[in-house]
Amino acid sequence: MLSLKLILETLLKVNNTELSIQLLKSLNECLSLVVITMESNGKMEDKKLQESEESLLRLILDKAKSVWTETKKLSWKLIYSMAQTVPGLQRFFPLAEYNEHFAEEMLEILRRGNYQLKSVAASSLCCLLSQNYHTPVKRTCCSKVLLLATSDSCYARITYIVFFKASLEYFSLSFIAEHNLFAPFIKLSDDRVSNVRIHFLKAAKEVTMKLTKDLHKSVITKVKELKNDKDKDVKNIANDIYGDIQNLLNSDEEMQTQLEKDNDKKILHEKELNMIVMYWQTH
Repeated sequence: MLSLKLILETLLKVNNTELSIQLLKSLNECLSLVVITMESNGKMEDKKLQESEESLLRLILDKAKSVWTETKKLSWKLIYSMAQTVPGLQRFFPLAEYNEHFAEEMLEILRRGNYQLKSVAASSLCCLLSQNYHTPVKRTCCSKVLLLATSDSCYARITYIVFFKASLEYFSLSFIAEHNLFAPFIKLSDDRVSNVRIHFLKAAKEVTMKLTKDLHKSVITKVKELKNDKDKDVKNIANDIYGDIQNLLNSDEEMQTQLEKDNDKKILHEKELNMIVMYWQTH
């Protein structure tokens, strides 16, 4: 705990952005050892201790926000590093406030960042939303992301594919159906820009492994259709991806069982969040 104290004290004093990011990462790694939660062991007996902890968390949250603001002015590699750190730190803070602030920030990086940044921002955004009790924040973010799929910009449409692929890591298939995230992904297989169709194909292999049979049939059908695409590159990639998907589906009999177990866990987690929301609304 001494090392944790040292990290916190240094973090609140240091003015170097790069060092601050490293300290936030170290803080993140220490979280499993920290007992600075106001809920894990019921109500705190020492009110002064509770107030002290809340004050400390406020200082760290303000520091995280200021570090992020400074990071955005610097290199994309530092933005990437900070974006990786953001999801883990949510365990420190009141979820609604932290999530709402950084979900919007990750959404902005998803829209405007380079391809490497889009990937990490999509993952961080999905992770934040999957832990968020505040349903309107989830609904608003999903609505904004859906606009990417129908944007006039082919880069925005590619960005939607990046987001959808990340969403399968964190959301249940029920959540994805509720927010209509699957249909726009499938529609992009028919996109007028060949590069968008190529990105669909590259995502298809990974996506198929995370979908139930009734859903991955839709993906496989689209991949099969693209084997006859008018664009030579699309056609070649489709042939390769189709073969890879067939091999994976034929060789891994336990895949579907594991997928169903993972999906059940996500559904249970989402139900628990909804129960917490209902509790807050009635108390």
